[in-house]
Parts: sequence; C-alpha cells; structure tokens
Amino acid sequence: AGQRCEAKSFVYDRRHESTRGHHCEFAPQNWWRISEACKDLRKNRPSPISIPLGVCKTKSKNLKNITLGRGWSRERDFIVKNNGHS
Repeated sequence: AGQRCEAKSFVYDRRHESTRGHHCEFAPQNWWRISEACKDLRKNRPSPISIPLGVCKTKSKNLKNITLGRGWSRERDFIVKNNGHS
C-alpha cells in the first residue's frame, strides 16, 4: 500500500524563510514519528517560532535538532530546534 501522510496542527509561514539565527520549534511528539517524505510536505512543515535559543534551552532539557526532508531543510539559513512540546 502507498504511504499515507498525516497533516499536522501547525503551518509553514513563508515570512520566516529569511529569518537569521536560532529559533525554537514546537511540534507535537507524533510529528517526529512520521516519515521524512511526509515531514517535507508543505502542509506538514513546522513554522519557526521567534524565541531566543537560550530561552528554549532553559525551558527544555531535551532540546533536539529538527530533521526534515532533504529538499526543504537544506535551503534554510537558520537552525530550527525543537523541544518536543506543542
């Protein structure tokens, strides 16, 4: 059977594309379990949240890199982080 991609509850915001520096990324836990191809669909791309990285780190002990499908993530000029909470 073909792979079914699940839409998530956040949106991709084009305005953030040129943002420089570090950002927090908040995504539901189940987002991390979907396939790379599904993560890379526009409807499933998380939006960076403009919170200083230092604030992210103090709010979360389990900060981790976000890994997206190759095409989209390689075009970003900022580092997207996630603390595992929506």
